[in-house]
Amino acid sequence: MKLTYHLVDSLPKLAWCAVVERGIGDVHVYHGSGVETFEDFFVEGAWNGEFSDGRFDKSEFFYGFWW
Repeated sequence: MKLTYHLVDSLPKLAWCAVVERGIGDVHVYHGSGVETFEDFFVEGAWNGEFSDGRFDKSEFFYGFWW
């Protein structure tokens, strides 16, 4: 699976939509400016840990969504 990001200035800051290409598995993510994008994941949320560690899946609290 490959994530490809498309910043859409007209979207609200934390909005996003992921489109999966059937049969290929590539994912195109159309997102607002507040969505954090990385090579193997994207996130719009907050958690009780160091952001730079990116370990929100191991935190006690997470508010938002990730892929």
